[in-house]
Amino acid sequence: DNLATVLREDWIDHPLKALMGGNPIGAALRLPMAVVKTLLRGVELSARPIFEYIVPRAKAAAFMRLNEAEQAALPSTASEMDRLKTAYNVQNSIDNRFGELQYDKLFWHNKLRDTAFIAFRAPGWLLGTFRELGGGVADIATGKGLTPRAAYLLALPLYTALLDTVIQYAFTGTVPRIDLRDPVQSLKNLYGPIIGHGSDGRPVRVWPPTYMKEIYHVGQSTVDLAHGQAGTIENYAESKLNPVVQQLRDILTNRDYRNVEIRNPADPIEKQLQDVALAIFGNALPFTVQNALRERQKGAGAGSAGLASAFGLTPAPRALGNSPAENLMAQFQEDAGQPVYTREQAEHMQERAQMRDLLRKRDFAGFRQSAAKAQREGWLTNRERAQLRRSANEPQGLESFKHLSLDQAFRVFAIANRDERTRWYPALIAKWEHADPNIRRGLLAQFRSAVAAHKADRAGALERALTAP
Repeated sequence: DNLATVLREDWIDHPLKALMGGNPIGAALRLPMAVVKTLLRGVELSARPIFEYIVPRAKAAAFMRLNEAEQAALPSTASEMDRLKTAYNVQNSIDNRFGELQYDKLFWHNKLRDTAFIAFRAPGWLLGTFRELGGGVADIATGKGLTPRAAYLLALPLYTALLDTVIQYAFTGTVPRIDLRDPVQSLKNLYGPIIGHGSDGRPVRVWPPTYMKEIYHVGQSTVDLAHGQAGTIENYAESKLNPVVQQLRDILTNRDYRNVEIRNPADPIEKQLQDVALAIFGNALPFTVQNALRERQKGAGAGSAGLASAFGLTPAPRALGNSPAENLMAQFQEDAGQPVYTREQAEHMQERAQMRDLLRKRDFAGFRQSAAKAQREGWLTNRERAQLRRSANEPQGLESFKHLSLDQAFRVFAIANRDERTRWYPALIAKWEHADPNIRRGLLAQFRSAVAAHKADRAGALERALTAP
């Protein structure tokens, strides 16, 4: 097929022919499907050079090099069957790494294969990931030596760390900070390279398109599940669904991934259909465009966001840059359930965030102009304007900490680092003073522990100040 064939089949042979035949209603009914089919065919045609030329040749070259090395490692007495088995294993390993699996070798029933393609995004890529990495673990555990799968498993984190270092240096001129006293944060820095900072001062982290993302998600899901938190593994499973399935779910539940209504049930049916069509079109945008827009919303510069997305760098999970205390707060908020916002409410929330960013950048003139416009439109009160000014100057994470219950606040405070405890301690004391006496009696031990930690922090700060050169 080429573009001329697509246009002829989807437009001339269907809606235009119906229109010329005196059937305007039929033409109108066929028009939306023609648009969708043309977009899908366009995506397919644009990807054809990659999947029909570049990937097959790259796979063939990789197979020949790896197979040559594996055949040379065999003893001279190896039989023809041993050499064929080695070549077969090499081919499976290459399929796992590059995708485009040969599904006939899996001996799946056609209905099972079709169901997998309908339900999941890139099922071959997903299956190959677990076959290669899981196979590498099995080969090492069973003492098979440095097989191709085991070598790939060991080389993956080293190669990815080197790549992440180059990415961060290219965008910021710095390298990931490694501190052997804090291995967890060092790993986050190493595998979540920073490409800039948001208006709130937090680093904007990205991920390169490697299998380390799968290792992180599976590992984090396992840890959270062991602590009785199933939300992480549920989110990971949902991310593997076919985009069409995700889109249908969003339309049926009338909420997108941001918990924003797709359509307003109170609107006329024509407006609701228009909003649904806009949502479908937004999801049809290339991942590079979607990722660049999300990075821009998080505060990355337009140039860095677009450049990062063009090279396949996707936004890293917020949890990767958060502290353990911040992640626990986020989990409490998720467990409490997120409200569903209308599109208008979501737009106003985003505008409030932009006004808060203007204050943090000390662009007071821009803030006054945006706030005055919002007040003229009637969705920002004087009290909310004053609250924006206060929240812009609040320490990081304080607003979320204030929304916790007293028990949750103590649990978060218990795993907070020294800087977080310093920022949040006044809010914790205020919660304690305003809590019900019956609740306070049950949390007296946690209160004493928090006060002791705060006193130790102050004593440590004083000692560091006295011993500083």
